[in-house]
Amino acid sequence: MVLPNGYHVKFGPTEWEDASAEGFAVPRTKVVSGVCRSNPDELDEEKWIWGVCPEDFAIEFGDLWFAVNGGGGGTWGVVTSVSLQLHDYLPYNFFTVSPLEECTAILPKVQEFQAKYYMAPSLLNVTNERSLACSSPEVVGQLYCYGEEDVMQAWTKFLELNDSTDSVACLWHRVDASSDDPIMSYPEMMLLQTNPRFPGIIGDSPPPSPLTVPPGLSNTLVPQSWIDESEENIDIVLKNMLSAVPYYAFGVATASLSDQANSLPQTLRDAATMTQFITIGFESDEFNIASFWSDLFPKMYDISDKTKFPAVYQSNHAGPQLFGPRKDDWTKPCPLEWTLEERKEKCISGQEAMYGTDILSRLEAIKVAVDPGFMFNCHGCIGNNLDVAKAPEVPPEPVQPSSASVDQPSSASSASTYAAAISTNVGRIVVATADD
Repeated sequence: MVLPNGYHVKFGPTEWEDASAEGFAVPRTKVVSGVCRSNPDELDEEKWIWGVCPEDFAIEFGDLWFAVNGGGGGTWGVVTSVSLQLHDYLPYNFFTVSPLEECTAILPKVQEFQAKYYMAPSLLNVTNERSLACSSPEVVGQLYCYGEEDVMQAWTKFLELNDSTDSVACLWHRVDASSDDPIMSYPEMMLLQTNPRFPGIIGDSPPPSPLTVPPGLSNTLVPQSWIDESEENIDIVLKNMLSAVPYYAFGVATASLSDQANSLPQTLRDAATMTQFITIGFESDEFNIASFWSDLFPKMYDISDKTKFPAVYQSNHAGPQLFGPRKDDWTKPCPLEWTLEERKEKCISGQEAMYGTDILSRLEAIKVAVDPGFMFNCHGCIGNNLDVAKAPEVPPEPVQPSSASVDQPSSASSASTYAAAISTNVGRIVVATADD
């Protein structure tokens, strides 16, 4: 990775400890180690020289690992290489609703089936493990599953509970892992969408446009713990959401597959789904649906501690004018009639509503230390709304690192130095990738 101050660095976890007793499926990262490149002008990778970074680096590699893993893109530097650990291949199954006319009439029932399969699988005699092995985008009647298939049995059970077993054939098993028919690869499927004018080229989705997403658009996280309180809460989500169907891609044990040293909010990992509610200053009575901040937020989240706002938004497709509620009353939306400056002063920022108060504070401190000159200052990114971003310092010239290696403890096991970063506005820092 190349940092704003010109350093070429790489890093990754080097020590772990077992966290299974706490419910985690992967070890906890204890130490993150990294090195700097002493010849950044050399283009031949075989001649690159890696070694210990200068002693006056002010942030540990654990902070950088924390920031890069979950802290948003476009703000920490330029990632040139990443190493990933892949999972074992599992059989793939795809289900969709039949286009027959008699089947389109039951789409609301299909929507309810999806909600219960993903958020309350026990109601359909489906195990949590099987439910987590499936996911869906915001499309009614599409289920993508890995491993052994039980969707058709669950669909039949759902129809039996609703006295409508004559609709079993409306859910198609379009891709069957047990079939001898070859499964089309992802590139092959994408090439089916090519425009005859540009053969072999895939169009952007969404396509280029002078318009952005709606200014206040937000994807709001729905806690699984709240769904578990009552089956009625599923109906509340379906009735009050603005999208066609919630986004169901929180499977494969998202809550437990964390090294506990990253900046992805736990509320996102613990979410049952995400969807769009009214979170901006419209009168919800106009739509005959609930306002998120006044009607749903206090029920879904613990807001007793007024010094710590929880992470309630997911950053994907966030609108450019996204804000949380008013600072003086978290049950009231940020008024649209206020000027932008008023909203910045009197409303919870979009960044705080995405990351929560604690995580955002740490990320902002790391940002100031890594990029004091705010070379990477994208709209809505970490630190973009800080006063220092408007009048940044000029970062110092990087010094040449030595040739030895170094280990620095991650914040998962030791006190972080991030609190001092903002006060001193340090200019030299190390970031690295997981490339070996």
